[in-house]
Amino acid sequence: MLYWVDIHGRELHRYHPARNCDDAVAAPDLVTFCATHANGGLIVALRERICHVDFAAQAFRTLSVARLPEGVRLNDGTIDPAGRLLIGTMDSRGDRSTNAALYRVDIDGRWQMMLDGFRTVNGLCFAPDGHTLYVSDSHPAVRTIWALDYDVRRGTASGRRVFVATH
Repeated sequence: MLYWVDIHGRELHRYHPARNCDDAVAAPDLVTFCATHANGGLIVALRERICHVDFAAQAFRTLSVARLPEGVRLNDGTIDPAGRLLIGTMDSRGDRSTNAALYRVDIDGRWQMMLDGFRTVNGLCFAPDGHTLYVSDSHPAVRTIWALDYDVRRGTASGRRVFVATH
């Protein structure tokens, strides 16, 4: 299956390649990220909350709600090797502010800001060994990818350095 989101269309999609079929579930708000959940279903980010989604039942169950600055919403994310959600935000006001940040959401739903000073956090992923985290800021004025040393046991990132700058 290929899962994808239509952010502004507020839909979560599931594409079946073998059947060439795309199913969609209407989301109750902007849907910005999804990943498979270890216990079945999907973990999904909406504008300011994390939900568990049962695709077949088309049910969204809120797991955790973020306290974000005004004009900031959740955006892209990834799951770390220990099963925690790392999710970035973006400032949707379009001004020059750098209110976006990278957060870690622990298994118990607690939020921890990891890095700030972004405009549009996107494209989070890990190197195959799980000890290097890549984070991009895709805002047109920034367009930079950083590499960070990632401590899987503690869920912390350090040593932020430019990996690729495209501006």
